[in-house]
Order: sequence, then structure tokens, then C-alpha cells
Amino acid sequence: MTIFEQRAAFAASLRRYDIIINSEKSISYGVQWKVSRKQETATVNTYHGKKGFRLVVQGASPQLQQQIEHAFKEVGQPPNAVNIPFGNTADHEPAHRIIGCDESGKGDVLGPLVVAAVTLRTSESKEVSAWGVCDSKQLTDEKILVLAERFWQSFPEASSVTCLMPNQYNEQYAAYRDKRKNLNHLLTDLHFHNIAVLCERFPTDQVILDRFAPGKMMEEQFSVHGLSVPLLQVPRGEQFIEVAMASVLARAVFVQRMNLLSEIYDRILPKGAGRGVATCIAELVQQYGTEVLGHIGKLHFKTFDSYR
Repeated sequence: MTIFEQRAAFAASLRRYDIIINSEKSISYGVQWKVSRKQETATVNTYHGKKGFRLVVQGASPQLQQQIEHAFKEVGQPPNAVNIPFGNTADHEPAHRIIGCDESGKGDVLGPLVVAAVTLRTSESKEVSAWGVCDSKQLTDEKILVLAERFWQSFPEASSVTCLMPNQYNEQYAAYRDKRKNLNHLLTDLHFHNIAVLCERFPTDQVILDRFAPGKMMEEQFSVHGLSVPLLQVPRGEQFIEVAMASVLARAVFVQRMNLLSEIYDRILPKGAGRGVATCIAELVQQYGTEVLGHIGKLHFKTFDSYR
């Protein structure tokens, strides 16, 4: 296992003991988590070094410490033992509900920016994991569309998706720049909107965000709006099934809107930022004029410099 895989497996193992990760920060040679279970709290440090993957637990009750240590030992089990869908092996089913957030289109020159949030209970996360949900970057567009439709049919109220088509995106991006703000500020506001929508619908135990900016940006939003739900911001957030499902929904809407734009302009608009993008833009400008640019792409990309 890689370092990231070991931590992801440990996080999943903690979840099976109803232990929630409330925050994360880097420490020397490792990572520190603040965790809780009901009213109990603890600090969990994991280290990687010559002695391997090590654990230090601070401030935990004897029972909580024992369960954290049991969860840690499971990381050393065969893959089938640690890759159980995020759930609980106990006989009862806890009522934990977690929101996961991700986005799609941020690095694509053409097409929209899509931000999605998903909320799942433990039993629901088990079901969704069994569908084969993972980071959308590892799935084909066809598979993504099938998984998204299945989710929307199975859990119609359990997601919030915000899509900014290119003309809307360019308008908002310009407005943020006028206020000396950048894309991270826009993303923070969009993500927070989705989080607030789902928190209004369901009692929520935790929010997990695939980290895209300094953590203080979203923390300030939570503070300003009085949202006290524990927030975990981590790189590679798709290790959590809620974030993975959010990435699938965001990509599904991105693909749908790209298909729509392709129909409007009678050509396949390429994804990403490769050479084919500049060629496509040049052909569209020749056919429709420079007015088309704001309707097909994100104008702050350097690809559009020659048209400014």
C-alpha cells in the first residue's frame, strides 16, 4: 500500500467503529487527526518512516483508545478485510450522515464548472460503494452517466449540484476578480452553497471536502454562517465514498453540458486543455466570430490570449 492508501484504509476502518475524523493537519513525518465518537474525543497521529506506519493516540478514554488501535491493526489485514465499504460491522446501524463535496471542469478550457455535494447514511454508503463508485477520473464517461442516473433515482434528495455554464462562469469570475478574489473564492462559495442546501434537508454529522484551497477559506464560511458541523478537508478526498460519488455527479453534469454544447455548435468540443482545444476554438471563431468565445469556454485560460 502507498502512504495515501494506508491512511485511507485506516480512515475507513475508523468509520466502522463509528469514529469520525473532524479535522486534519500535517505534522512532522505524518498527519494528525482530531476524531470523535459521540461525546468522546481524541487526537490520532500517524507517522511514516523507517519503522513503517505508526500510530500514537492522545486524550482518548481506554475504550476509545482500544477501538482506535483495533481499527489501526485492521490496516495490516489483507485488502478484502480493509476495503469493506464505509460502514459498521456492529449489529446496529448508526445514523451518521456525511456530506462529501467535489467539482469538475476546473481544469477544462471549454465547458462549464460543476460543483456537487452528496449526503449519505452509513447503510447508503455501503450500497453506493457496491455499485463500483470511485474517483470519476478512473471511470469512463459512459460509466459515470450510468452511476449518476442510478444515484439520482435511488436518492433523489441526497445531492446538490451547481453548474456554471461558460457565460455564467465568465461573468462571476470577472466579478470576483473585481473584488480582488480568485477562483478559489468562487469555488468556496459554490461548495458552501451545496453544503448549506443539504444541511437544511438532513441532520449532518460531518462534511468532507476534497481540498482545493487553504483550509481557512471554507472554515471562515462555516464560521460566518454559524455552521457548526465538523469539517474535514483532505487531498485525494475521493478515498471517501461520499466525495467519490460527488465527483461522479459533478463529472456527469459536466459531460451532459459538454454534449449539449457540442450539439449547439455541431462539433465535438474537446475536454481538457490539450492541443485539440486551441484548434477547435480557432475553427469556432472562424465560423461564429469572437463573440462565441464567452459561450464555449473559460476566458481566463491562456488559450484565449490571442483573441483578447
